Amino acid sequence: TASAVSYCAPPGVFKPGMDITGIVYDKDTMQPLEGAYVLAVYEKSAVSGAGSGNWCVKTKGMYTGKDGSYSFPIEQFDNGSPADVFAIKPDYYFVQYDRPPNVRYGWHLKSTFANRHIYLKKQDVAKPNFQYGFTYCERPLSATDVTSAVDFLILKRAEEIKYGAASNKSTDYFIQSMKSPNKVSK
Repeated sequence: TASAVSYCAPPGVFKPGMDITGIVYDKDTMQPLEGAYVLAVYEKSAVSGAGSGNWCVKTKGMYTGKDGSYSFPIEQFDNGSPADVFAIKPDYYFVQYDRPPNVRYGWHLKSTFANRHIYLKKQDVAKPNFQYGFTYCERPLSATDVTSAVDFLILKRAEEIKYGAASNKSTDYFIQSMKSPNKVSK
């Protein structure tokens, strides 16, 4: 049935093998950034009588090539696989990423996941900005599922130290807690 659906789906509609894609740009020059580490955050959602919530259960990461592009697989029709993408590069900080407007019924369309560009800005040594976007994966399925998040946070911590935020220990805490998760998401 799944293969029949993938062959019969109208153009632009989710099919197995679709990816979330984009390019990491220097915000000032609008040139693609080679060597940026891009992190895809995969989430799980739950709804109960007490409310609803989303949380990170795993991450995937990759470095951009000369064209600044990235691509991550979309795993299911839940708008959380992946939910967000972030990028980090030495001597840059996170400014923004292109997200589609709040799409109520179009989240399964290929166009919703294409061109999710990420914009980074060069650090000002005199007034560094410590905005990096991603902070923590709350409920990893396993330590392996957050290896990419740990890699991202190690890069973040190196930038914090380089630009004078050496007393910021929360990043160290998040790295250690994700290396040995004590919560298992089901």
